Amino acid sequence: MQIINGMEWQPVKEFEGFYEISNGGDVRSLERVVPHKICRNITIKQKLLDTRINNSGYLEVRLSKHGKTYTKFIHILKAQVFVPNPGNKTYVNHIDGNKLNNDNDNLQWCTHSENIKHAYANGLIKPICKPVIDICTGDTFESAKIAARVYQISYHTLRNYLNGGISENPTCLQYKVAA
Repeated sequence: MQIINGMEWQPVKEFEGFYEISNGGDVRSLERVVPHKICRNITIKQKLLDTRINNSGYLEVRLSKHGKTYTKFIHILKAQVFVPNPGNKTYVNHIDGNKLNNDNDNLQWCTHSENIKHAYANGLIKPICKPVIDICTGDTFESAKIAARVYQISYHTLRNYLNGGISENPTCLQYKVAA
């Protein structure tokens, strides 16, 4: 551990001796000498690395080791070093749902299931619902699940009716076509 200007620097997991990450989320390469095919050895100077926001909205950085390049998420690199993981969980969740808020106290280790539940509970993922209409009565339902409950039909059976998995649909229910 090294503290410079109030920033704590720790080795990046699996990249020890190559890169360090700060508690503020900066990543730097470490000065090192690497062999080169054509000329002798090359000295790589210590420098801060550029990060970018990927298409999913997460901060990421590119790291190289032994001629291979890896793209890594900043929130995962930080959590591996600065956030305790007593349950040995494999996913990192942004507690406030903000993918760019990589403060240590906003990151928590979780399971895949916990991560998905958190996303639904906080409106980060919206359930995909197809509206259903009863063409006999004109009643509409937000989803097949709701229609199944009202008509006391198994949700899976109703879905099979609606999707054509069961060739004959004895109900008047259909997916509502957008006008």
